[in-house]
Amino acid sequence: MEIDSYEMGGQNWTDGFAEIFQKEKGYDIIPFLPAFAGRYVGSAEAVTGFVYDINVLYCELMTKNYFGYFTEMCNKNGLKSYVEPYGGGPVSTLDICGHIDLPMTEFWMSREQTHLPNTVSGAHIYGKNVISSESFTTRPELNWKMHPALTKASGDEAWTGGVNEFMFHRFVHQSNPHVEPGLTMGQWGSHIDRTQTWWMNAGKAWFEYLARGQYLLRQGYPVADVLIFMGDGPHKSALLRRRISPKIPTGINYDCSILNHIYDNQDVVIGSHHWNNPESPLISQMVQITKIEGDKVSIKDPLLHDVKPEWYCCFAEWEHIEEVGIENIAFEFPLYPDMPHHCEEGNNAVYLTSLMNGWVRNVRFLNADSGVLTDDISNVTIENVRTHGGKTAHYSVSMGEVRNVLIRNLKVENRVHHPLSFNTRASKCVFTDCEVETAPILDQHSGANQQNLFDNIKVYVDDPVHKTYKFGLFKTGGSSLWFPAHGAFSTFYNIDIIFANVPEKTDKPIELFGAKEGVSARLIGIHANHPVVIDYKPNAHKELINRKPAIPSLYEYQLNKRMKQQ
Repeated sequence: MEIDSYEMGGQNWTDGFAEIFQKEKGYDIIPFLPAFAGRYVGSAEAVTGFVYDINVLYCELMTKNYFGYFTEMCNKNGLKSYVEPYGGGPVSTLDICGHIDLPMTEFWMSREQTHLPNTVSGAHIYGKNVISSESFTTRPELNWKMHPALTKASGDEAWTGGVNEFMFHRFVHQSNPHVEPGLTMGQWGSHIDRTQTWWMNAGKAWFEYLARGQYLLRQGYPVADVLIFMGDGPHKSALLRRRISPKIPTGINYDCSILNHIYDNQDVVIGSHHWNNPESPLISQMVQITKIEGDKVSIKDPLLHDVKPEWYCCFAEWEHIEEVGIENIAFEFPLYPDMPHHCEEGNNAVYLTSLMNGWVRNVRFLNADSGVLTDDISNVTIENVRTHGGKTAHYSVSMGEVRNVLIRNLKVENRVHHPLSFNTRASKCVFTDCEVETAPILDQHSGANQQNLFDNIKVYVDDPVHKTYKFGLFKTGGSSLWFPAHGAFSTFYNIDIIFANVPEKTDKPIELFGAKEGVSARLIGIHANHPVVIDYKPNAHKELINRKPAIPSLYEYQLNKRMKQQ
């Protein structure tokens, strides 16, 4: 039994849906019904969370209650399910492939084969050896004019893309042996029928070629050279090869899995460092194991992301030191001439590595190339830090390969390439109550850094914005091999900008720009001594722009709220 591509449109309700939502998500959907009309309910954060929850539920219900149940009913009656696991509604293609017997895709003659990666990747993830395809579909102007020679290019391309079973689109039963060319299935598809003129002379050889090729392609196991992280968002589908950067060389195969999870299913270019170092995980999180019962492991803190078997997540012992700190000290270096970026003298004051529950506080850096460098640290507080001098530094405090690091009351008085910077694989980290007195940049430094917070930050801008009406506050650093700039849900909250050169025209705002591919950022309470507008892409949420939030620190607010709950 076969389900064609289910082009259902936007489905958003069914019998008993409110009760289902309450059971699956743990809260009442009714107060959020105005969101269906584009209204805010409570706060932007609440509505954003609701939209995510409801889209996840839509896809889960379609996967299990429609496609999964269809397969269950087929199997009860001795049948197999054939399914094209995509359409125009709430579907998650990769997930659906795990709930059906025989995944199907489709390809059209003389058209880019855009559906193949979805089904092929899903079939490989769930170990489906036969990958079928609605094959040789075409437009009305070709239908009866189609012949085997025209199919060679598109058919061979589908084989190289992972298909190993052709289902003709279309083959119509010709019930009347005295009528030619006979019946059709409307205007769509190649007409592959015994009434075709080539049937008796070219048909046999073509069918033998297809049968032999399909048989050989089902032997052994598929091998992919590159695994692409596709994410755990609501609508999971695969990337087309042309959307991957740098270009995957000809002859190299790839499968898509969970990158969309980090980058919120946005259409961004993914740098090759995401897959060129398989021994180094894209996401790591320090957790405390509280109990092991058989194959069930309990941990103390919630995970930053869900996990799936096909992502090969694992527990690994972390070798580290604990309860180590540096405090009440000044580091002063000679004033060497400024060198090109990455060619500094190496006057770096503090290097924290493999440290948990540590601290740096009440520290001053004079003419340092970098005040604090970090690598593989977690649950560390860096506070009451001052950097100054005539030296142009690389970092004030680097936040690379870190988790749960708090930087509080950092004052940057000298020029720094990356004054406040979330670097490679930083997650759940915070800059709060910080000031940058010159050349400020709130830098997201590429490298799968995600879900970090700039909070209650004051910056001073002495650029000639009264002439340009532009300033790159959100310029992003890092190598293009680690693009895009950051993962989803990095947040800027209560950012106060003081322009030294205030324009005379108060009706013309200053544009704050820089992040061309900063995915699904949250910008709340960005305000200045002159009106501003923000250019931040893609899918940024903006709220309270040109207004100071009533709550000055989101970090302190959340901290106090959680402490009261304990």
